[in-house]
Amino acid sequence: MPSDKQLSGPHLALTPEAGVLLDLLQELGHLDEVSISAITAALSGEGPEASRDPSGIVELVDLRRAIAAVLFERSSSGDKDKMNPEQAQLLEKEWRLLFG
Repeated sequence: MPSDKQLSGPHLALTPEAGVLLDLLQELGHLDEVSISAITAALSGEGPEASRDPSGIVELVDLRRAIAAVLFERSSSGDKDKMNPEQAQLLEKEWRLLFG
């Protein structure tokens, strides 16, 4: 059953578990608007990490996969959206808890 939490763009409803993970990562400062846009694109069938479910319901496993791909890309990119060193170090410590 989907929660009331939705991602912008195409209608994507998160399951309660997925909504909790998204909220947690935003509160910890790991996700910003750029990251959320990339995650939404991946889950809506756009981009190389596309994993759109026809129902529009995003399960925890799919959200974790999309978030991990976006965060990994940002942590290793050389562009302006790269994470600052403190954020990257904190994420490295928490990665196994969040995605392991």
